[in-house]
Amino acid sequence: MARPAKTITVASGVRPKEDVALRSEIEAQLKGDSVPECPDWLTEGQAEIFDVIVKHCVAAGILSSVDDIALAQFCVAVDRLRTIEMMVNRDNGYLFDSKLMSTRAGYEKTMWRGCNEFCLSPQARAKIGSLAVGKAKDAADPLAEALST
Repeated sequence: MARPAKTITVASGVRPKEDVALRSEIEAQLKGDSVPECPDWLTEGQAEIFDVIVKHCVAAGILSSVDDIALAQFCVAVDRLRTIEMMVNRDNGYLFDSKLMSTRAGYEKTMWRGCNEFCLSPQARAKIGSLAVGKAKDAADPLAEALST
């Protein structure tokens, strides 16, 4: 399976300036310039999760308005997973409810996928940060600049 593509702003490696400019332009057009809006159908708890993630990820330049549906589904999964965990904490008998545990597994899978997609793990944030630092160093490196032309 191929690695998922990264935005050009954090991609590593030397690329021709024309390729970087074209990808940057296309990514900017696809991303747009607005932030995701919290859907009105989310519960109060889900909307709170949505707002916290938007606050942090928009500042990092990760999210745009086209991400609202995927982010909303992630927030639903996180909230429902939290609800199931509270149920189990109150009554350990739920651990033996196969339907509930199956549902929990589905929400957990969605949660981890969302963490991966929205860079919500310490590892993902560290990787993006290190790639951005490397990109800044490459931009200042005359040899890298000469190779990219």
